[in-house]
Amino acid sequence: MKKIRILDCTLRDGGYINNWKFGYENIKDTVQRLIQAGIDIIEVGYLSSKGDFSADESQYSSVDAIKRIIPADRKNTLIAVMINCGDYDAELLPQYDGTGPDCIRVCFHKAQALQAVELCRKIKEKGYKVYFQPMVALSYSDAEYLGLIGMANKFRPDGFYIVDSHGSMKQKDVARFFYLIENNLDKEIAVGFHSHNNLQLSYSNAQYLTALHTEHNLIIDSSIMGMGRGAGNLNTELFVEYRQHHSSYLYDYGVGLFLIGLFVRKIQMPPELCKIPE
Repeated sequence: MKKIRILDCTLRDGGYINNWKFGYENIKDTVQRLIQAGIDIIEVGYLSSKGDFSADESQYSSVDAIKRIIPADRKNTLIAVMINCGDYDAELLPQYDGTGPDCIRVCFHKAQALQAVELCRKIKEKGYKVYFQPMVALSYSDAEYLGLIGMANKFRPDGFYIVDSHGSMKQKDVARFFYLIENNLDKEIAVGFHSHNNLQLSYSNAQYLTALHTEHNLIIDSSIMGMGRGAGNLNTELFVEYRQHHSSYLYDYGVGLFLIGLFVRKIQMPPELCKIPE
């Protein structure tokens, strides 16, 4: 039976709203509360060697910086971080030791596919779980997407993602990519879905995908209050409530509701983002 996991990407995708300036204590508190809520995977931000980031930002120049915001008891939750292909040298990545991130998500544009595969290989060699995330899925033809699936079958990432970068996928588009994957991707590789809500379809597309018969495990991305780039993402609190009624696994919905209040009270947008354009 397929396993469906929720990955909360608030601290990463939500950073496009506030320049990743969540505040150190807010970052730690958010991670802790999401763990308490039983969220399966928490993405804590970006890992990049192209900046000098402060402790108040959910962007990190080293794994040691990430370790500082992870509680000692992470229960059964996995901690993830994203690398934009080309923004981090895998040689800087320490060997996985269980005290930092567990998973690294590698996102890339079409022209970077081979570079991304090599980066993923190096990350796997260091002992981390790795997720292969080709951005803007709708920019690929069937043949091109099958080429990516073939690459994945060779180096065997832990997850292969359908990425709706512009929030423009309708149900037929989700079905198209799902069946390309279902019929061709190694069954041991999980299928992920990252959506944006430009057409207000993130919630219904996620419901549709998780209702399909599949031999793959699924990972569904979401964020608190849908906080994310552009029109935002699938709402964590909505999808948690939906999963409560469609699975035997129980999330702590009360903690999820508390998190919404926490964000309303604490997250402050930089003044420059609050200005009304003239």
